[in-house]
Amino acid sequence: IMPSLVGSEMCIRDSRCAPWGIRENTGRALLKLQADFLCDPDMPSARTPDASATLSDWLQYLESIHATAIDMGLDRVREVADRMDLELSGVKFVVGGTNGKGSTCAMLEAILLAAGYKVGLYTSPHLIDFNERARVNGQIATDAALIEQFVAVEAARGETSLTYFEFTTLAIPVSYTHLTLPTTPYV
Repeated sequence: IMPSLVGSEMCIRDSRCAPWGIRENTGRALLKLQADFLCDPDMPSARTPDASATLSDWLQYLESIHATAIDMGLDRVREVADRMDLELSGVKFVVGGTNGKGSTCAMLEAILLAAGYKVGLYTSPHLIDFNERARVNGQIATDAALIEQFVAVEAARGETSLTYFEFTTLAIPVSYTHLTLPTTPYV
């Protein structure tokens, strides 16, 4: 059994099966057994969502395609980014630390937009909806835009296993590639 952080929930999973287990959310334990994801050593691997899949379907899929939630190293991400020819020109700000990252990014985004720059913003985790993680010029990404990006990453990754965070971190900047000015800041 391994703990993993998914959004604001702490999940305890058995590494032999898809997500199940005890979820602790806002301090209280909640036992959640998903009948169609119960541990079964003969369970087939997760199926890639089809053309009719919703964002929720994709997010469930992403939670199931890697054995662990955190897998250190950048080799897998670089490999898939190279296959995608993912090149982000422009100024990039990386905001780290314990507290205030979201506020700092929101303030930077507002300042840069007010100054007339084109701005792509990627934050993690989200507060309410996954779409909050991706904004282009102040507009939250639509489900359709995110799904299109997920399809692109899925096509490029081949047999390379990616965590939920790695997959979404590759997908979201794809929406910034149309911001072609070399001075475009990415927060």
